Amino acid sequence: MIALLVVAMLLDAVLAKAPMGRHLKLSSHRVAQHTKHMHTPPSFGQNRDASEDASNCTTSHQPLLSVDSEGRPQMLLGALGKPVEGVRVGQLLLSKGLDGIFENTVVLLTRHDNSGSEGFIVNRMLSAQMAKEWDMDAVQNDREFYGIGGPVEDDEEYVVHTVKSIRRARAVLPGIYVGGSVSRVKRRVQLDRRHRYKVLLGISRWALLQLDGELRRGNWLNVNAVAEDVFLPPDGIWNELMRRALSAHT
Repeated sequence: MIALLVVAMLLDAVLAKAPMGRHLKLSSHRVAQHTKHMHTPPSFGQNRDASEDASNCTTSHQPLLSVDSEGRPQMLLGALGKPVEGVRVGQLLLSKGLDGIFENTVVLLTRHDNSGSEGFIVNRMLSAQMAKEWDMDAVQNDREFYGIGGPVEDDEEYVVHTVKSIRRARAVLPGIYVGGSVSRVKRRVQLDRRHRYKVLLGISRWALLQLDGELRRGNWLNVNAVAEDVFLPPDGIWNELMRRALSAHT
């Protein structure tokens, strides 16, 4: 109850500071997109064993208030956890036991700081129907890829690529960049066959400590990566990286 009151107060604050003339609303569609990959543990909403020391819990589930790219507030339920050491931008996240859009996915982590985390699914191919609806090429090869980057802002195009000299692109891994003009990246790849790109619809986003909570629950395995890993065949990248990770721990 206290958590819900806090969320209500935060929501009032967001609405009060919202720019005039901008329509604000809680979007149930976006909330569903955010939460479809989250799993509520059996103990949530039930009485805990009296002997359990709550201070030792590494994760907790709380309503999270977020704001989308257009400034609209949205509320979701997420698992928060203590910071996980060793998690950093440029790593790949391998989903474990998740369903829906995140089933057997590999996510390139592009932001992880005190404002939250972001990344892009790199192995969820765009269906032919979706490619047609978006007027996008359905070509899939070792240099060009069209896919789904995540459930948030799924009407926006993003690009992950290997072209260094693209304006507004930033490096997340040696040889891997995100951002910049999609059309310019495409042209550069056409001129120089050494380069590659992935055009992605949507982004994967976590609130502060939300990804840490999911990592502690075992929903993800974070692994170090090199540029070549990002462009492994999409139908085999999850198996290959999981095999490597398991081999490294045996």
